[in-house]
Order: sequence, then structure tokens, then C-alpha cells
Amino acid sequence: MRYRSWGEKEDEASTYTSSMKTDSHIWREVVLTMKAHVIELYLSGYINRASASSLLKALNEFKFDPSGDFEDVHEALESHLLSELGEEGGWVGLGRSRNDHVATALRLKMRTLLIEVLVEILNARLSMIDKSLENRDKIFVAFTHFQRPSLPLSRTTCFTWRRKWPRGGGIYFTC
Repeated sequence: MRYRSWGEKEDEASTYTSSMKTDSHIWREVVLTMKAHVIELYLSGYINRASASSLLKALNEFKFDPSGDFEDVHEALESHLLSELGEEGGWVGLGRSRNDHVATALRLKMRTLLIEVLVEILNARLSMIDKSLENRDKIFVAFTHFQRPSLPLSRTTCFTWRRKWPRGGGIYFTC
């Protein structure tokens, strides 16, 4: 169902223009963006409640298959809606920019990945705090630039980390 037919699926041009493999990373965000669009079409009065419900149900049933004969996930999703709902599935194109849809899906994916990274940083920070609490009275040798070593306590080092790391999530720590 490629919009631009350039030959067989295995042709170099078709392979070059297809983003099916890379779209496997964002297909859930593409569906989520489409759901938001359908809801907005309903709330704006462009489609009725029954059409919105049918579209949302079909969107929930969509399963992405990167081996499909489509140029990208958007084309596969639109094909799914048309095959499930017929003409009613065509409402999703109303007032929608494909570029805006892609940009929104990419932002949603980046937001998800950023949150995952921030959670990992927070977990590392909490682990360091736990370790410093467990070892708060232990002495260890520390030196820099080949100067005489000092014997700091773990709590001093912990305090230094606390001041260097930004406070987040309402976590305040004192050794």
C-alpha cells in the first residue's frame, strides 16, 4: 500500500525510503499521538462519539509489524484503520499534519527515555547516600596530586557529594 510505488519491496529506492525498521522504536508513541488526535477531533465536533470510539478501539488493537509492506508506521497504522473500519478509518487524516505527528511521537519517545535516565541517576544517588550512611564512621586514605594523604571520614565525603549533586525530588540529606 505504498503511496509512492517505486517498484518491488526489495528495490533499492523502496528500501532507502522505508523507515519501518527504525519506526519499531516509536510505534507506541505514534499510536498515542493518533489517539490524542482522535480525541481532539471528537471534542472539536468533527467526528461523533461512535466514530471516535471505533477509532480508539482500532488504535488499541494495532500491532506493529516491521516486516510489513509499508513505507512507515504511519502508513501501516492508516492501513490498519481503513481495513478495520472502512471509510470511517479515514477520519484520522482530517486536520492532521504528518510532520507534526512524527515530531510529537519523537518528543514523546525522548521524554520517556529522558525519564528513564533521570530515574537511573536518582537511583545511583540514593545508592551513594545509603552506602555513605552505612560507612559514615569509616576512615579511608585520600590524596590528590601526590600531596600528603588526609584521613577523611565517610560522612565528610558524603557531604561533599550532597553539595555537588542537585537536590531533586524533595530528598535532603545530612550525614
